[in-house]
Formats: sequence, structure tokens, C-alpha cells
Amino acid sequence: MDKYQKLKLYFQKHKQVLVAFSGGCDSAFVLKAALDAIGKENVLGVTALSASFPEREKEIASRVAQEIGASHCFIESEETSLLNYKKNDHKRCFYCKEELYSKLKKVAEERKYSLIVNGANLDDKQDYRPGQKAAMLLDVHSPLQDFFFTKQDVRDKSKELGLSIWDKPASPCLASRIPYFQEVTTQKLKQIEKAEKYLHGLGFKNFRVRHHGDLARIELKEEEMKNLFSVSLRESILEYFESLGFLYISLDLRSFKSGNMNRKIKNKAKLAK
Repeated sequence: MDKYQKLKLYFQKHKQVLVAFSGGCDSAFVLKAALDAIGKENVLGVTALSASFPEREKEIASRVAQEIGASHCFIESEETSLLNYKKNDHKRCFYCKEELYSKLKKVAEERKYSLIVNGANLDDKQDYRPGQKAAMLLDVHSPLQDFFFTKQDVRDKSKELGLSIWDKPASPCLASRIPYFQEVTTQKLKQIEKAEKYLHGLGFKNFRVRHHGDLARIELKEEEMKNLFSVSLRESILEYFESLGFLYISLDLRSFKSGNMNRKIKNKAKLAK
């Protein structure tokens, strides 16, 4: 029996499932597996909206849920109003997920769903993810980790199942672009969202715009850096980013990798050993 069959059997044992559905590859895969296992009437995908969640991702979540044929709804998450979240220390992700999962528990209780799951995969255990502690405290399960699905496993099986976003780049919350201990504000989040939307419109696919006050630091995959050899393209990016309020726009010579903002945490952990 392969891992996907085991995942479906897991859902069959629980009968009614609420999926924390961001619209990304992992949570879409979990939603699809639950749907295949116990049917549309027993599964609900819930997407939380807030200033840290890009409008573009809202549209993707809605479209993907329709493609899969899943019941889906949006709720409001209010992490950006929390002082502990805004101060942006190393536990920011914990406070965000604590807010999210508390809201999901209320939805589950109201609609009589017995199980809440997220899309955390096995690779996520290799990064600094305090949000997983919030999941454990609030009884939100991570079946992809339980059944040893790596990110590549999820992508491969999603492609086999015909999911349109099998190769969609990860898109964590916009606050992850702000260095720790620099306050998270709605204005900063809007600047980041508009800057990244602009780069998407220019054809860039896998990148981040990191917010350092007056400086916007663009991280690109190695293969996409060559696109910035075009003077006209650079000038258009400079002009638009300056219109957003950035005074300086830089390209990080280290290529983009998800979790780059956690490098300092990881280095401290290594030194402490």
C-alpha cells in the first residue's frame, strides 16, 4: 500500500475533516486526499484572510478549491492586530498560527468537524517553524509529516493526480519578508505585496522581496537573475519600487531559498552546540 492510500485510510477513520487551506501545493494535496477518501460533504477547506495574506493567493485558493471540487470558505484572521505578532520576535509565527488555529477550532466546533489538519510536510521539520508548536497545542494535525511526505513527494503525487498547482512555489505569509525585531505593520505588508505582484507580472516566478525599511532586497533564483541584465527591466523595477516608498533597491547575490530569514537563528543554534 503506497503512502497516498495510507493517507486516505487515515481520513476515512476520522470521517469529517477541516483542512487549513492556504491555496498552496501542500494544503491543496491534503484537501484532495481528504476529498478522495470521504467525499465533499465531509470535508471543508478553510482559508484565513488578513493583511499578511496576498490578494493574489486568495484568488488562487478559490480557483483551486473549485478545481478540486471541495467545499471551501474564507474567514478573517486578526494576527496583525496582536501586539506579540507585530513586535516580530522569533515567535511571530507561533502567534500567527495560534490565532489561525483558534479560529479554525471555532469553525470546526460550529460545523461538527472532528479533525483539523494542515499541510506541513516532512521537510518543514528541517526549518525553524514555531507555528508547529501552536498546531500541537491546539490539536491540529500534520498528516503529511505522519506519513513521511516530503515536498517532492507532494509535488510528484499532485502532478499524477492532475492538480494544477503541483509546481506552485511556496508563498508564506508576507510578514516573513520582514527581519525579526522590525515591527510588522500593515503599510509594510502592502508594500511587499505590491512589489511582489509587480515582479510576478514581469514573469518572475520564485522570489522574495525582503523589507529593510527604505531598502527592498530582491531574492531571485539563480536562473532568473540573468533577466536583470536588461537595463530597461531594471529601470522599470526601480521606478515602481520607488513609487511604493523604497529609496534603495538591491539584488541579493545569494540566490533565493525559502527560509533565508531564519539563517541567523540557525547559525546561533549551531554555535550553541
